[in-house]
Amino acid sequence: METAVSRQTQPPVDPTLAALRRSLGIDDLVAEVRALREALGSAATGPEWFTLRAACERKGCTYNTAKSNPALQPGGGKPDGSIGGRRVWHRSTVEAWLKAVDRE
Repeated sequence: METAVSRQTQPPVDPTLAALRRSLGIDDLVAEVRALREALGSAATGPEWFTLRAACERKGCTYNTAKSNPALQPGGGKPDGSIGGRRVWHRSTVEAWLKAVDRE
C-alpha cells in the first residue's frame, strides 16, 4: 500500500526503464500482486469457521441470548456445517451477520 510519503520520495522514472518495464509486463504484475495482497488481507481476518460462542465474542453480543434466540444467530440460526459435533458458521456468514443490525 502506497502512502503519501512514499509517492513524494520516488525519483523520476527513466524513460528507458519505463519502456523496459512495459515490455516485460512488470507494471501489470505489480498491479496483480497488489490486488492479490488486498484479497488475501481481507480473507485472513480470522478463522474460517466460527462456533456460536466465537461469533458472539466477535460481535460483542451475549452468547446465552443468541443461543436461546435463533433469529439472533448467524444465518438465522441455520449453521453452515458441523465440526466435532458443534454447529459452525463460515467466515462469510459471520461477516454478513456482523454487519446486520438486530431487529428491534
